[in-house]
Amino acid sequence: MAINEGWREKLAALRQRFILTREEKRVIVFVFAAFVLGLGAKCYRDAHPPATPVKIYKQHSHTRGK
Repeated sequence: MAINEGWREKLAALRQRFILTREEKRVIVFVFAAFVLGLGAKCYRDAHPPATPVKIYKQHSHTRGK
């Protein structure tokens, strides 16, 4: 079990280096959530392309008075 104790000491030292405040944790969670939502939107748009736009001909425009 000496191997596990070595890892625990290294993990404890690493935790001491990266102590984050509550605000820093919120920022990290916000950035991560924004990234995941952006990736989800990209995947959705790739899977559901927009319909082709309907062509509007000039003879059918609403501005006939010009």
